Amino acid sequence: MNFNHGLIIIILFVLNSLLYSQKYEKDISTTEKRINEFKKSGEYPEDWKLFYRGKESDFVVFYDLDGTEIYFKYRRDHLDRESEKKTVGFISGTGI
Repeated sequence: MNFNHGLIIIILFVLNSLLYSQKYEKDISTTEKRINEFKKSGEYPEDWKLFYRGKESDFVVFYDLDGTEIYFKYRRDHLDRESEKKTVGFISGTGI
């Protein structure tokens, strides 16, 4: 591996870490209840104000302003291609 390949790998690594470390705070008020507050009360709202992080297995992962993550199952199993269409427009870091 020459110098150029190593440099490209380092740049991609840095860009990837920057994308996942940023918090998008534009559309969600700081006064919104946090995920941990909902977990403590045992009551979950119909509408969540969260940020999209990505997909993991059969789940989509969202986080709040504190960085606490919550997983929502969006498909029955890895063969469920119909449910995959539900996540087409999701962009990492944007508010939902």
